[in-house]
Amino acid sequence: METNPMQPTLTNFSVLMMEDGTADVIKFQERIVGCDKTLFSQLAVGVCHTIEEAKASLQTGAFDLILLDINLPDSEDLQSVRALLKEFPCVPIVVHSGIPSAKLAAEAIALGAQDYIVKGTMGQDDLVRSLIHAKIRHDALRRLYWLSGVILNERRRIREGTNSNIRPVAQSYPSGFSNPAQ
Repeated sequence: METNPMQPTLTNFSVLMMEDGTADVIKFQERIVGCDKTLFSQLAVGVCHTIEEAKASLQTGAFDLILLDINLPDSEDLQSVRALLKEFPCVPIVVHSGIPSAKLAAEAIALGAQDYIVKGTMGQDDLVRSLIHAKIRHDALRRLYWLSGVILNERRRIREGTNSNIRPVAQSYPSGFSNPAQ
C-alpha cells in the first residue's frame, strides 16, 4: 500500500503528560483513546506529576512529545517550559493549561513551545491534530537547523578553500558576458 507523504503516519506515538491533577489525566486519556487510527497505530501516554519525575522519564528517550501543565508542584508559570527545553530541546512541548491567557500562550510559544491549548476547550480531533502538528513542526524545524549548519559549514570551507569539490565562481567572464551585480 502506497503512503501519502503529505499525511504523516506516526506509527508509535508516545506522549509524556505532565499533570498533577488525576481528573485531567483521566479526561485526556478518555479523549485520546478513540482517536483516528490512521494517524498512529499505537499511542502510549506516560504520566509525571513533577519536573523532576519528567526529567528522569525523558532521560530514556522514549517520548515523542511532552504535554505540559505549567502549574506543577515544583514549577509554576513558564519555568517548566524553560527547564525542559534547556535539557530536552529535541522533544516538542505542547502546553496544556487551565489558564486561558493569550499573553501566557504567546510567551510559551516565544520560548519554544509548539502550541498552547486550554484544558477542556478542544474536541478529540483538534486535540490529536494539535499534538501531531506540534511533532511534525518540531521535526521540520530540527531538519532546518541541521541543514543551515551544513550550509554554513560548506560556506566556511569554500571561503577557506578546504572543500575540493566546490569552487567559487570565477570573477572574469567570457567575452560578451558581464556580471550585472558589478
